[in-house]
Amino acid sequence: MTETKMAKTKILIVDDDRTLSDNLRDILLDEGYEVTARYSAISALKLMKKKEFDIAIIDIVMPHINGMELLWEIKKKWPGIQVVMITAFATVENAVEAIKNGAADYIAKPFKTNEIQVVIKRVIEEANFQNRISAIRKTPETERIISSINSSIRRGILLFLKGNRYNFTKIMKGVNVEDPTKLNFHLQKLKTEGLVSQDEEKKYYLTGIGKKALNILIQLEEV
Repeated sequence: MTETKMAKTKILIVDDDRTLSDNLRDILLDEGYEVTARYSAISALKLMKKKEFDIAIIDIVMPHINGMELLWEIKKKWPGIQVVMITAFATVENAVEAIKNGAADYIAKPFKTNEIQVVIKRVIEEANFQNRISAIRKTPETERIISSINSSIRRGILLFLKGNRYNFTKIMKGVNVEDPTKLNFHLQKLKTEGLVSQDEEKKYYLTGIGKKALNILIQLEEV
């Protein structure tokens, strides 16, 4: 993504921890994004009625209206906004639940600068993917497959497994995911949907459906 496109990406940070919010804002401003911080869900909702955002980064634990409640409100009123949750280690389970409820990803505290950069780039790629899929002809099977790979991490896993078998650690390095809980969630999702499986050595590989999904990804790259 070019610097010009990055500058057009509008990000809203919502966290009652002002120091963390301001530090996160400074990191993202340095990356070329347009960033606004609000310190409560109520203040954020008021702003969102007046201004459009592409991405919202929300802390799960906040007073009055918590991050999960704000996520539901955003997905109801502004479904096109990509939401990233901020979570402490003790609430990673809640962050995974947030993904099930529509969040694009999560960042676990304490986080590193490069982790934030990677997650935001993944979320932007996800928005671009959603735009591209409207250009391909859909059948019931392709729609089910597309629904199964509506995550840049899952798509990265499929691309990494192309023609090979790898264990969990190799995949973790190959798709640049430092959080094992996050990677395990997406691998289990792919297994449940029948796109990947494991052999006797616990190595992951693409199933027949997984190979079809990979072909769809390659087709989308040409759109």
